[in-house]
Amino acid sequence: MNCINKVGIIGEGKMGSSIFHYILPFDLDLVWVCSPDADIDKISKQFIKRITRSLDTGIIDEPRFDRLMNTVITRDLCELQTCDLIIEAVPEKLELKKNLFARLNKVVKPDAIFASNSSSINPSEMTPDGKRNGKFIGLHFFFPVSLKNIVELTVTDDTSEHTLLIVESFLLGIQRRFITLDERNSFMLNKIFL
Repeated sequence: MNCINKVGIIGEGKMGSSIFHYILPFDLDLVWVCSPDADIDKISKQFIKRITRSLDTGIIDEPRFDRLMNTVITRDLCELQTCDLIIEAVPEKLELKKNLFARLNKVVKPDAIFASNSSSINPSEMTPDGKRNGKFIGLHFFFPVSLKNIVELTVTDDTSEHTLLIVESFLLGIQRRFITLDERNSFMLNKIFL
């Protein structure tokens, strides 16, 4: 039931870049939105170097390389407008996240799912007003994503069953195990690790 073909990732810090590079080998189109002061030229050059090395060593083939060359690396949120899933991985500041999702709500297609990688803020605190409530979810990856094979999936009281099924299917498609939690039991793995 995976309806996710195009994924947007916001944030070039250790979590955002870890999520981006983990998802890269899978058969998805990606848009990576970096902060306004990010050095896009440097990030793009590192990306091209990485996928060229993957092609040269046989990790990816020519068709996959060509598709990856279409990956968008930008500072412009409008590049996310056709994404099916958007994963936010910006610093743990509630107002920053709320403002980001409010801005996204105005530019992204109505059926896109919003996900926050927050490790401490419940999704309902960040959900923008309007019709997006059923399409908002917590998607907490652990660092480094490539080595931590589990994701905390946090649903709000408004998250639709359809949204949950799509995101679960997406996680299975990228070979991540997950634990589904409601907000009353959110961040359970964090609590256990602490």
